[in-house]
Amino acid sequence: MSAFTRVILSCFLLAPLASAAQPAPGWEQAKKDVLADYGKQQPGDQVKDIRGPERQEGIAILIRYYGSASVERADKSRSEDRFWVEYRLFGTRWE
Repeated sequence: MSAFTRVILSCFLLAPLASAAQPAPGWEQAKKDVLADYGKQQPGDQVKDIRGPERQEGIAILIRYYGSASVERADKSRSEDRFWVEYRLFGTRWE
């Protein structure tokens, strides 16, 4: 089988999977996920503000949002945290 035939065959096999995939999560979903992660990892801290996306990167199977958060710690100190949220396409689902 020639290389050209393999490429054409793989396009026909992979095209239905790409069209059946869910749309990529947006910045609003990323903000919700950041808040949930802070609540789980650091329950005494309060997120005062989330800013972003400062930058967004994406390829066919990956999307990444960069942002920052103002956080008031449990001891009442404040900090500025930088973060990124990454989603990967597994089959037809973004995780």
